[in-house]
Amino acid sequence: MTFPLPSGKRFPAIHHRSNAGESSLKTRVLHFTAELWPYARTGGLGQAVAGLADYQAASGTESHVVLPLYREARAHAGKLEPLWEPFTVESGGRREEVRCWHEAADTYPKTLFLEHNPSFDRPGIYGDSGGDYPDNPRRFALFASAAIEIARRIGEGNLIMHAHDWHAALVPVFLRRVYRDEPDLQRLPSVLTVHNGGFQGVYPYEVLKEVHLPDDMWSPDFMEWYGRLNYLKGGLKYADMVTTVSPTHAFELLTDVGGFGLQHSFRQLGHRHRPVESGHGP
Repeated sequence: MTFPLPSGKRFPAIHHRSNAGESSLKTRVLHFTAELWPYARTGGLGQAVAGLADYQAASGTESHVVLPLYREARAHAGKLEPLWEPFTVESGGRREEVRCWHEAADTYPKTLFLEHNPSFDRPGIYGDSGGDYPDNPRRFALFASAAIEIARRIGEGNLIMHAHDWHAALVPVFLRRVYRDEPDLQRLPSVLTVHNGGFQGVYPYEVLKEVHLPDDMWSPDFMEWYGRLNYLKGGLKYADMVTTVSPTHAFELLTDVGGFGLQHSFRQLGHRHRPVESGHGP
């Protein structure tokens, strides 16, 4: 069984374990999140992503969760081992060297820690006592660029790219726009889960240039939002499926109050918008 999408791509069905063993057709889910329990979190996002990944792993899915290697995450992680050699990503017109680490384990879900010390080796996840870090849009654009390169390295299998909240919303944007000439990547389906629609990653126009997004993204049809650049809006536009954490939350996002200014974008999703109970998923 597969799940049809408007674009013609199809989500691979998740094959559950049986007494005879695992299905020979592996489904792999790559989660991209700014928070993950127990390593780094400020609220409920980290616990929700951990619960979803655990549920998928228990159902026989090879779930991986990619988290920036913050100072806090390094302190809470066990012994980390390098995964692959260091590799470079394009970010804001520059080539940046990054590296992935993991805790050696034979079980799923697996957590991959993305190391880029200039971006993530800091006292806080999003900011410090002085407020949000001014380079947050560049930090999470680098995270999204690295997400694509990590997908290349995960290898064969039915792979689903699953981004969480605005911090990872550029993953489907980059996948469909920046890498649109790469057929292998265009076959990958993407999911965006909105845990909190009130946080959207809204920045001045100049950020469009700083993170090297195409000029035509500055449009109300894409990422322009009341004269600002909106990361979450871009993710809603390009994700093949958008999920929310409950049916109630899904309805609230369609309302003028609960949509936080993006209600029209949520309404335009149509059947691409599906509520999923927190801790469960496709």
